[in-house]
Amino acid sequence: MRRHWFIYLILIFSLILNLYGIKWGLPDKDHLHPSFHPDETSSVESSLSILSSNRFLYPSPTALGNGAMQFYIVALIYKIGQAFGLLKLSPGNAQDLNKLYLIGRFVTLIMSALMIFFFFQAIKMIFGVNTALLASFLLSALPGIVISSQYFRSEIPALFWIVLAFYFMTKIVQTKNSKFYLLAGMSVGFATSTKYNSLVIIILLIVAHILSLAKKERSLKRYFLDKKLIYSFLTIALTFIIGSPGILLYPGEFKERLFKQIFYYQKGVVIESTGMGPGWLGYFTQVLPYSLTLPIQVLSIIGLIWAFLKHRRWEIFLAIWTILYYLAMSNANYWLVRYTIPLLPALSGIIAHFIIDAPKQKSLKKFFLITGLVVALIATTCSLLLDSVRAAKDPRHIAYDWVRENIPANKKIGIELTPASFYNLAEDNENQTIAVHSGKSGIQLIFQNRLEDFNNKYQSVVMGLSDKMLSQIDYYIANDQIYQHYLRVPHLFPVESRYFGKIFYSGLFTKIAEFENPIKLFNWRLPKGYPPHDYRYFLPTITIYQRVATDSLK
Repeated sequence: MRRHWFIYLILIFSLILNLYGIKWGLPDKDHLHPSFHPDETSSVESSLSILSSNRFLYPSPTALGNGAMQFYIVALIYKIGQAFGLLKLSPGNAQDLNKLYLIGRFVTLIMSALMIFFFFQAIKMIFGVNTALLASFLLSALPGIVISSQYFRSEIPALFWIVLAFYFMTKIVQTKNSKFYLLAGMSVGFATSTKYNSLVIIILLIVAHILSLAKKERSLKRYFLDKKLIYSFLTIALTFIIGSPGILLYPGEFKERLFKQIFYYQKGVVIESTGMGPGWLGYFTQVLPYSLTLPIQVLSIIGLIWAFLKHRRWEIFLAIWTILYYLAMSNANYWLVRYTIPLLPALSGIIAHFIIDAPKQKSLKKFFLITGLVVALIATTCSLLLDSVRAAKDPRHIAYDWVRENIPANKKIGIELTPASFYNLAEDNENQTIAVHSGKSGIQLIFQNRLEDFNNKYQSVVMGLSDKMLSQIDYYIANDQIYQHYLRVPHLFPVESRYFGKIFYSGLFTKIAEFENPIKLFNWRLPKGYPPHDYRYFLPTITIYQRVATDSLK
């Protein structure tokens, strides 16, 4: 077998990793709720809205504020499924609802595999087949890639277009052919229309253009005003509009939504990052170890230093790619694994190139290669462990079933609406529920044949954290995704930490049940630690408390 055919084994390996656990967080016949990843419901809503005759060019505020192209792709598949009678666009049960989520997830999964294929082709072109195989294996095994490839979100689709643009940029440097300028521009445009911050890669297009010029051709005019580069920029603008046509018809709202996203990105609405230091440090210490694994993070630092010392064109190109996205990412007070996604191909390429090219002695080459394979296997193990947690029955479902069987009827139960916890308890006729709203935004819920604003539907039962609320409930169901950080930095959240403290520590409530899916390696239970916000969606600890005292709570 020729070596480059191993890429197909890597693609199969990637698909298996990504398929395992792909049904996480979805409803079933006993638990009708939106995905436990709250952003996926906005994605489904946006894709369904495109099929409405009056919403085609403006599917949703989410699409206008972030990028719409992925929603158009999924909407087309929805329409084809409906035409063949395979899909109902007004889900009335868990099976129909699951299909809407799974179609979006499978599109993400396929684009992830295609991304790895084009990444292999690009790295093979500049560093050779051995480096390309190792880099592709590393990239496909990274937990950040595996977990993000299982969601109906825009990060992996945007990364596909970014990597495709990178592939065409390598062609630009090698051939200087005008068609690759246009194809690279098309890819950058579609990446940007999928996720707006992908426009950062336009700087890499300029770098690739500069690298394609012979020394005698280099000048400021040729750097930025070359005809082929200008045509590429025009292609970016055209394909961006094709992918997000609503920006032309609704420029005012587009501007408003865009600046709102930038404000959120800089100020942060994810409480886990509040009070935890600057973004550049937080991403390095709190997020990248979960996205890369710690051994690969260490290797990436060594590889980056080596790349700068070598200062050859493609090493510098990948280093610039890394720095660009790290600066953009670390500007945020919004720490999420998914924001590290654009870094991962560049780092995988640098690490693989360092492992294959740095050692000169035969014995060192073997040692470096074994090291590379070991860290790739460590990443694979971490991804499989996280997949095994996601493939198991969710603690929220287990806890819900326990509540139905063990808590008497007509008892008042305090629950959290955000993050997704126990939506359907509010529909439960056997329990009178007080819903404790502990988030900053409403939740779009797909329920009973229509899209509804959850807060509007249940406005009568939504209460804030208060002494009155605590005095009325008989039980409280806690999800540590929210309260853990309140109690970690109580000086920043004095009100929330006070009320959660009363539930946990005052003696008025006692813990009667706890449910979680621990991360286990064989029989060894690994510490959960304090994972980033978007990992906490699938690593919740659900604890049920019962009132045992009636003293004043003031």
